[in-house]
Amino acid sequence: MNGRPGPRLAGIAVLVALLVAASTVACAARGEVSASTTTRDASTRSGDDTSSSGSSTSTGSSTTGAGTSTTGTPSSTSTAGKADDDGSSGTAGDADGGSGSGSGSGSSTGPTSGGGSSPTSPRTTPPTTAAPTTAGRIPAGSWQYQLSGTLDLGVDAAIWDVDGDETTAAQVAALHRRGAYVICYMSAGSFEDWRSDAGRYPSSVLGRALDGWPGERWVDVRRTDVLLPIIRDRIARCRAKGFDAVEFDNVDGYANDSGFPLTAAHQLRFNRLLADAAHAQGMHAALKNDADQVSALVGSFDLAVVEECIRYDECDRYRPFTAAGKPVLVVEYDVAADVVCARARTDGFRAIVKDLDLGPGRRAC
Repeated sequence: MNGRPGPRLAGIAVLVALLVAASTVACAARGEVSASTTTRDASTRSGDDTSSSGSSTSTGSSTTGAGTSTTGTPSSTSTAGKADDDGSSGTAGDADGGSGSGSGSGSSTGPTSGGGSSPTSPRTTPPTTAAPTTAGRIPAGSWQYQLSGTLDLGVDAAIWDVDGDETTAAQVAALHRRGAYVICYMSAGSFEDWRSDAGRYPSSVLGRALDGWPGERWVDVRRTDVLLPIIRDRIARCRAKGFDAVEFDNVDGYANDSGFPLTAAHQLRFNRLLADAAHAQGMHAALKNDADQVSALVGSFDLAVVEECIRYDECDRYRPFTAAGKPVLVVEYDVAADVVCARARTDGFRAIVKDLDLGPGRRAC
């Protein structure tokens, strides 16, 4: 047929062209859907892998709950040689006791272990808000504080604070049979050359001598990479003997001539880590002195052991503990017993008068 196609053939040609175009669009659409589905599937698998990895990372990390501390295991599992090995992170307060929150491992800002490195600015940790439920209730009644001489189990006291190294598991068990609550004394902020673990302290963390205490030196509390593994092991030994709590002594090096440029923030962070270490092993934590930071630390510690707050007119600073329903155990050395007892009744504290050597003798209120 010559010339232009007739109307019928032209219409058929147009219809065929439309069908071909529609088929092409449909195929393209199916391809986009398939590609989109593939992308989402890949994204989902990637997200699953990430979630699985995150879950694996968090297993075994420290978590402190509102009512129960579930952090860690005895210190034999801790990793030494790394600054800030406690895994702390976030912002948790400065020298005046402000606190924040945050969790996760974060990168270390302190020095690695080794001699002479200069620590950087401190990283603080959130305060522990409650004692672990595994620790026993702190009983009412008077207390005994003996750190020297043969332990006199005949003293009538509801609470005993005794040396963690020198006191045996059998003695702790004997006190428990009488219904007593037993606190393990350790010096966390100083080095004592007579302790069995004295060889674990490198010279780089040892500062000036404590005035009046031969063989004892302040330690650099910024060096948590060195100190915390030692302290965790000590806590584990106390726990194995059956102690109920740990008293951490000499935790105010920043306020003394320690030989290091310690600040209140350095001390605050270190003290909170001590409380967390005790709670992680199911034990109560007792704050020893550090009156200037009580308001910032009362949330982390379960009771306070206080020396000479009556003599130095510092007892008012420990009222946050009694306001929180937490015991304050006061020992005085050079104040008349009647004065001590009258003040203790006013403040709601439990007080005793002792000789400075902290032998068995005492005068209780």
